[in-house]
Amino acid sequence: MARKSTIHSRLRAAQQTEKQGELTVALALYAKVTASAPLQAEAWHRQMVILRRLKRPQQELQLIKKAISAYRKGNTDAQRDWINTNRDKVENSRALAQTLGLIDEEGLPNNSDQVTDKWTQRLMLLETRLKNAEKRSAKKKSAGKPQKKS
Repeated sequence: MARKSTIHSRLRAAQQTEKQGELTVALALYAKVTASAPLQAEAWHRQMVILRRLKRPQQELQLIKKAISAYRKGNTDAQRDWINTNRDKVENSRALAQTLGLIDEEGLPNNSDQVTDKWTQRLMLLETRLKNAEKRSAKKKSAGKPQKKS
């Protein structure tokens, strides 16, 4: 994982590039950020926005799926790292956390992640939009064909 200062400087460069209207370059810069820092939600989000602006729904769909997976894995890895680093704190609070239903069997938090929840909703909306577009396209094609007389 890259250092925080490197990640933030890359993120600022991507944001500046996007403001200048160089969307494909900004997209690549944001991708570099998320490759080294999968928990950088803003960089994932900006990639989704750029793909929407560039009218690339299939790429946006794939990116959302990738973002959800990478973010959840990164979050789980970060939680496990914290648990391993703070064993004494974990052991002292494990029973209470289990009683309150705050952790699962592995000792990881049972919390809903607002970031991936939003992305999941975005994914479902985009899939619906793409299906509806396919249906409209199919109707237009069938309406444009001459009908056979029986």
